[in-house]
Amino acid sequence: MTAAATAARAAGALFKIDTAPRALDDGGWRFVLRVATALKAKDEDGKKKKGGGGGAAPPRPFNPFLPPDPRLVVRALPPSHALLLNKFNVADGHVLVVTRAFEAQEAALTEGDAAATWVALTAAPGPGGGLAYFNRGPESGASQPHKHVQVVPLPLMEGGGEGGEGGDARAPFEPSALAAVAGAPPYQVEPVRSLPVRAFAAAMPADPEPRALAGCLARLAAACGVANAADTTTSYNLLLTPRVAMAVPRRAARVGPLGVNAVAFAGSLLVRSEAELAYIEARGPWDVLRDAGVPWEG
Repeated sequence: MTAAATAARAAGALFKIDTAPRALDDGGWRFVLRVATALKAKDEDGKKKKGGGGGAAPPRPFNPFLPPDPRLVVRALPPSHALLLNKFNVADGHVLVVTRAFEAQEAALTEGDAAATWVALTAAPGPGGGLAYFNRGPESGASQPHKHVQVVPLPLMEGGGEGGEGGDARAPFEPSALAAVAGAPPYQVEPVRSLPVRAFAAAMPADPEPRALAGCLARLAAACGVANAADTTTSYNLLLTPRVAMAVPRRAARVGPLGVNAVAFAGSLLVRSEAELAYIEARGPWDVLRDAGVPWEG
């Protein structure tokens, strides 16, 4: 993966977004805030290029995964996926597990998705392994219609344990999720009542069988309100590490000026400007996430 990234960067196909990470404690979690002011300029430049005029027809939706830029392909993940470098990445080692044929992002995760994701997750270069996350549904924060799972190395803040609680390399969400499933057998879904939003977790065995893992992910989706495999409108986020999975139902993709996707519920928020950073600091991360998630009843 490192060699592929080095080659892609040299070829001008891979770009690192400069960020200034900051730690912010809230609700027992140490959130990692990444300020990426260059993204605002990139967005504004993109709007100028897409603006058009003169009654021109809108451009056809672009699918960067079909086909992918060959310079970003790390390897095939048999039988039906590819591992790609994320073209515009915030963290080194950020990769995408993508179906080689088109499948909708709203489609249910399959046994093949589970198997390919676990391979990428356990190959992540971080000392805490990897964090896989999946945005599903219109309010999940998903940005591409082609099914893909994202994987980043742990810890979320480079340089050591600041990215996790207790000075270790876990994601900030893991202690809460692991406490909720303590004593439960692997794959058994349990509510994470310690959080201010609805969340459900399941412990992972050391080497999950793909069918059993896919079944667990389906039960987590069902706990978030997904009625069946044909339900494409219910939104949720999925988080997965080598130790635990957690799913969070969603009711809003944006809160104030912020876009919120799955990695926010893992404990990291990407902000596009100092103004957005000030918004998070004024409210606190969990106050923002309460509006993006679904509160517990009663």
